[in-house]
Amino acid sequence: MKYGIDIINEEINLSFLRKLEDSNIFIIDFSKIRGNLHGDNLQKKVLLANQTKIDVYISIRENLEDSNSLEILRGDSDKEVYFENILKNQIENIDWKMLKINNEKKLYLIKNIKSPTIIINISKTYSPRNLEKLINLLVNKLVSIF
Repeated sequence: MKYGIDIINEEINLSFLRKLEDSNIFIIDFSKIRGNLHGDNLQKKVLLANQTKIDVYISIRENLEDSNSLEILRGDSDKEVYFENILKNQIENIDWKMLKINNEKKLYLIKNIKSPTIIINISKTYSPRNLEKLINLLVNKLVSIF
């Protein structure tokens, strides 16, 4: 399996990557694609994702105000919907709350990456313990589904 991971926060990125490496997943780290123009960055990410034929692209961003909350943006493939449903059913068990789930086929990355694409926006404030629980849940579900 080949995963495209795009997590700007280095602490979260390293934790996420370490857990995935334990699962024998080949990882392409998209967080290294940075430049001055946002549109160019998105285009480079789409090209890399499609050329390397990743099995799933997952992005995690810290941009919500509510503590320990998240939202999921995804396309409409069966695997994306299934991943969302599993998270929705288990997220409160780890002290996080789901703010919203959107089918966002119009977002550039979701629209143009040919593999399942999931963008997760999380709160800017969280406890380290709750973050670790979230990362464990995300990694376990990614590995079991994709």
